[in-house]
Amino acid sequence: MKQASKSTLTERIQREAGTLTDSERVLADALAVKPDVAAFESLRRFAEIVGVNPSTLSRFVAKLGYASYRDLQLELRTAVTRMIPSPVDRARLENNEIDTQALLRMSLEDDLQQLQQLRELADTEAFMKVISLLAQAKGSIYVIGSGWSRSLADLMAHRLALCRPRVESSSSLDMLGYGKLAECGASDCAVAIASRRYSRRTIELAQALRKRGVSVISITDSSASPLVRVSSLPLIVPNMRAGPFDSPTPIAAIVHLLCSGVSHLLHASVTKRFGVIEQLSEELGTFTFDKS
Repeated sequence: MKQASKSTLTERIQREAGTLTDSERVLADALAVKPDVAAFESLRRFAEIVGVNPSTLSRFVAKLGYASYRDLQLELRTAVTRMIPSPVDRARLENNEIDTQALLRMSLEDDLQQLQQLRELADTEAFMKVISLLAQAKGSIYVIGSGWSRSLADLMAHRLALCRPRVESSSSLDMLGYGKLAECGASDCAVAIASRRYSRRTIELAQALRKRGVSVISITDSSASPLVRVSSLPLIVPNMRAGPFDSPTPIAAIVHLLCSGVSHLLHASVTKRFGVIEQLSEELGTFTFDKS
């Protein structure tokens, strides 16, 4: 098997054009004309639709450099679903012939594959730079998001606030108003989280913060995301799915990794801070314990 590359499907087919058999040319044409079918049908079913043997399709996928048909499907699903931002339209596109358990297994497999891809991102210099910035920012950190991204932004703000002082979330900014942002500047840092369909409020707030000298880190799902253009340090985390719901799993994993990295860099002060927080929790009776 050829070593997997970062090339797109079209580039891979063009590279192998001179070596394709008649059956492989039929498959290449089918992938170009029916990418949505290949994205959501099983290998056996797609081979049946195209009129080739499943083993021929398996060999063709390997010839193009994919580790498996599932890897090809993940690329196709991302491409197809990116063109369909409406969750209503994606729900209509979902294959209703697949039973629920199979659909859930496919969703879990997609998450696992994308989590594996996060290893590459976590090993980059840019990722470590983000962790250092979050740990060492002398001013405040603003973590912003809207819609379902807001829950991830609030989770990140909560964990960062356990590690260091002066952390604000979208929820706290809503309650306290823009007075919190009146004196923001170059000593501050912001994390903006957004997936399609991208919230205008998150993008405009990130843009306003950067205009005032704040370093803006974006966590988003595509290099085409409008959030990339208004951030100084973008982290791209693909999370698109075929059905009405995009997966929060890859972005939640990034949030966890970033907060774990910050905690590690600030180990001494975080240990002391946790001791104070634990004491306060005991004094206020924050948690309940089963005494049975």
